[in-house]
Amino acid sequence: MAVGICAEAMSTSNIDRSDRVRPNWLAFALVAAVGLTLGAAPYLLYMRAVYFALPLVVYAAVAFAWKARRYDGQATESPDPIEWLLAGWAAVGVGAVASAIGFIWYWGVYGLAWLAGAAIRAFGWDFAPDPVEFGTYFSATFFIIFSLSLPFVLAEELPAKLYPRVAGTRSAYFALASRRWLLAAIAAGGIVLTVGLVLQGVDLHGFWFTLLAVLAFLITGTPLLNVGGAPTSREDAQVMVDVKKLFTAAGYALTEKPSTGDPEVDPLIAVVDILARAPSRAYAVKLKMLAGAQAQLDWSAAVELRTAARTIQRLLRAGVAPESIVEPYLLVVGGTIDKELEALAVEEGVRLVHFTDSSALRAAATDDAPPDGKRNRALDVLRIAAVEPAPAAPSGAATT
Repeated sequence: MAVGICAEAMSTSNIDRSDRVRPNWLAFALVAAVGLTLGAAPYLLYMRAVYFALPLVVYAAVAFAWKARRYDGQATESPDPIEWLLAGWAAVGVGAVASAIGFIWYWGVYGLAWLAGAAIRAFGWDFAPDPVEFGTYFSATFFIIFSLSLPFVLAEELPAKLYPRVAGTRSAYFALASRRWLLAAIAAGGIVLTVGLVLQGVDLHGFWFTLLAVLAFLITGTPLLNVGGAPTSREDAQVMVDVKKLFTAAGYALTEKPSTGDPEVDPLIAVVDILARAPSRAYAVKLKMLAGAQAQLDWSAAVELRTAARTIQRLLRAGVAPESIVEPYLLVVGGTIDKELEALAVEEGVRLVHFTDSSALRAAATDDAPPDGKRNRALDVLRIAAVEPAPAAPSGAATT
């Protein structure tokens, strides 16, 4: 569930829901739409199609607002103007990707059409394709298709960066926004360079100006989309799906990214990806994907997870599960395990499970064995305890 480890368990946490900051979706949609359009502007300038900017702004604002409207963050602090500007500049970087795609298709098709025309003329034929016309049609087609998808891509990533899912934390851009002099110097440099080029009579529709603009937008804008954590890769998402299937097959009830809405609690449990619960036992699961055989996970991962598990255990015991035990469960796929992490995991009671790759998880998750067979295989692969039956009702107690 989105808010609360469970309704009963959270009944004693005394959460004030009025502390939550609701996103300003009108402003958010406009910032995202203007940013995307500015990033797409170099291609529009080069193609002398600036008139397309207004429809793009309107479409991007509507599409972004429609896609992002379901986002339910737990932010308790409003982003300041500089954080808004950084979020908008991340949208500029995404829009610049559409410009880059348009340019790649234009010059690729232009070159092929020119070569085809040269070959045709070599045979003495009069017909020859127009490189400009072919390049324009092909590039415009792919530019439009890609531009139509961008608001939806941005709506998947940007809201959580400006309005975090974890109560009590600031936006992903908060730390960068505090470096005001650096940001001011970069902005001033960009303005001075642009004004200087214009005063020198550089053609704003020309190849070199638009190419320089695309590169500047890509270099400064796209990294902002990775601030606070890069988007989840397809492989990481698939491994998480497999892990959830295995815990479910083992008989555990799952809560993804457990939260309470309490700004004093949620930062402590934000590290947990899944809370897998049985009647008197639970696992606070953290999945770590390591890229490359030499990548190594250090001891700090176990410390954070142990703190999170203890916090969740305290909350559950204060609610409807007074005897509940929450065990930290660190699942590592790929890379190697630091020796200090292994020692600390034993000392702190962290269940550390390491797979060199995701093949074993994938095979177990897709096993079509009967339920009992799937449960036993899931218990074996995950190395977890079997789910004990719920305590029987006292003799003579009323049942429903």
